[in-house]
Parts: sequence; C-alpha cells; structure tokens
Amino acid sequence: MVDGTQPESVNMAVACIDWERIVVANEDVQEVVFVPKMERAQGMGCIITDLNDLLGEKENQETSADLWFSGEITDGRDMKTYIMTYEDTELYVGCRIAYDVVNSPLKEAVNWADAPEGAKEFTVLTSDGLLRRPALILKGEDGTYDRVALYRSKKDTQPLVVVKRGEMIGDIVDTIQKDEKTYQGSRAFKVLELAEDGSEVRFWMSAALDIANDDI
Repeated sequence: MVDGTQPESVNMAVACIDWERIVVANEDVQEVVFVPKMERAQGMGCIITDLNDLLGEKENQETSADLWFSGEITDGRDMKTYIMTYEDTELYVGCRIAYDVVNSPLKEAVNWADAPEGAKEFTVLTSDGLLRRPALILKGEDGTYDRVALYRSKKDTQPLVVVKRGEMIGDIVDTIQKDEKTYQGSRAFKVLELAEDGSEVRFWMSAALDIANDDI
C-alpha cells in the first residue's frame, strides 16, 4: 500500500467483506460443499474429494490474507518486507491466491417461479458460506447452454445478474453477512467454463466490497 492506495482496487484492504471464490457444478456432485481459501495442487475450481483432509489442514492456520483483512496489520504500524527469495516477492504471492471453492450438484430446475425450459440449477454460496443463492444455466438461441443467471431466491422472476460464457460483469450489489452484520456488497462475476451440453459449469465471483465504506 502506497499513499493510501492498494494494488488490487480502491479501498480493497478496508472494504472487503466476502472473499473471491470459484463455483464448480456438475451432474456428478452429490451435495453442496464449501471450502474457504483453498490452495491446492489440483488447480483452480477443482472438484473436492478430500474435504476432511482439506479442513484438517486449515486448523490453527492464519494466512496473510486473514491478517490483512482482519485489520491486524493495517492499523498504521510501519511494515517492512524482507525479500530474500523469489517466494517473498509480490509476483509469487499474487500467483498463489487461495480462493474459496464451492462444489454444487447441477440438476433439472424445480420449484422455480419462472425457470425457462431446459434450465438446470446449481447453488452459489456467499458470506463465507452462510448465504445460498440459487443459479440457473440457460440455453441460447442455438439450443446450447451459454449463460448463467444468478438469483436471490427461486421465488424471484428477475435474476440478480445474467452472465454469458466468457463474459465478465461487475458492480453487482447483493446482501452480504459478516461478523453478525448485514452489508451491501459489490462484486464481479464471470463464467469461466460452461459445457454446451449443460454437464458442467465453472463460475468465478470476485471479492465483495462494502459499498458504504468510503475509507481508503
């Protein structure tokens, strides 16, 4: 941080209320699983098969991101970073960001107020896994699946956002819960991969920033 700015985005270090995550849904997943800040060799957005091992690894661990966003190292103290090896550089750290990962079943859409024909549903988790948001994959004019629609509730007839394959949409505001408080957070979404036959989707969500926080 230099002169009050942060390299990620404006006020990222003080306004972040929900972390980045990758949602992977396919027809083989049996239940919704959430793993926070997952950094594994399997790669971004992997299918989780060793949940107990993953959770066990995180006991008594506190990452640099945890410290940063908790405010423990952003209270005005002088900070010095000693670069002794490549692993100490910002380039290395930036390449090893630990995303939250969500796995969800992908199945026929049921009990929706207005789900288009052929739509399939999956579940997105926000607020460190506390809040569920239903989502649909939808077909385009050519009959193949090409977009994701995210909703606040299955009762809603209008989606929170619709994102086409390969497209990125930002400034989407939704409710976020953190530390027993409710915020309005803005984040971006992108469909990383979406099988044309509707068998799998990989969906990225940026970190959410508190829109009422004007600190820098």
